[in-house]
Amino acid sequence: MPTDTRSRILDAGAGLLNDEGLAAVTQPRIARAAGLRQSHVTYYFPTRADLLLALAEHSVDQALAGVETRRDELPGALIDGATYLPRVRMLASLVLAADQDPALRPVLDRLVARLRDALAGVLRAFGHRGSEAEALTLQATLTGLALLHLGRQNTDSARDIETGLHSVLGSLAALDAQRTRLP
Repeated sequence: MPTDTRSRILDAGAGLLNDEGLAAVTQPRIARAAGLRQSHVTYYFPTRADLLLALAEHSVDQALAGVETRRDELPGALIDGATYLPRVRMLASLVLAADQDPALRPVLDRLVARLRDALAGVLRAFGHRGSEAEALTLQATLTGLALLHLGRQNTDSARDIETGLHSVLGSLAALDAQRTRLP
């Protein structure tokens, strides 16, 4: 099978997830949307957990590529990622699905770890240590504010993301400065 088949499946699945939510992410629906036979979807993604993880990683890869190409404007790239509602909706759907289906929890664990590692790299690009604790703090802040924005979808909630991000980055910079002054 050609390698672009996997991409077609992921693009179709992401489109369904973004447009119709998690309930639409089934092998038959994705196969129809991708113009493929269901056996192609099953070949690449034998289980629902495999498919959901791949969709989540596909979305995260797109977000991280955007951050990488905009390193000179990293705060803005992070804000854009947190306000991109289809991706936030996908993450919220995956969290809710994992709440109901314990088999999805390892999928979510892998996604959380991958995002946290990427955010640690972003922090290092900002001149911070990029420690596990710093990445956790940034991840929790962005995730929480993005979920609140998903529910509110107004200018105040969008502004809260920007304010929260700058506050966390400022706090981390102050901690870094304090650490360098300590004997």
